[in-house]
Amino acid sequence: MAPARTMAVIGNGIIGHGIAEVFAGAGWKVRLIGRDAKSLAGARARIGASLKLFVANRLMTETGRKAALGRIKTTTRLEDAAPAELVIEAVLRTWR
Repeated sequence: MAPARTMAVIGNGIIGHGIAEVFAGAGWKVRLIGRDAKSLAGARARIGASLKLFVANRLMTETGRKAALGRIKTTTRLEDAAPAELVIEAVLRTWR
């Protein structure tokens, strides 16, 4: 088995958290970079709720859900994107 690839998503809103969810579900290690801890907690909660729907509809196992969530690391540090093979920017406007 090939080692997990690493990607970063800069922005954790409507689009960013969804991108992170898809890549984590596909086996990638994800660095989800957001503005603050509160917004990142909200993004993580939305991802968790979405993955629960996949389990409820038998599109993913509970083990797969937990594994996908485990592959997502949240941070507010842009520097944490440095080791990523792929970086996707999903920011609505310039950060202040």
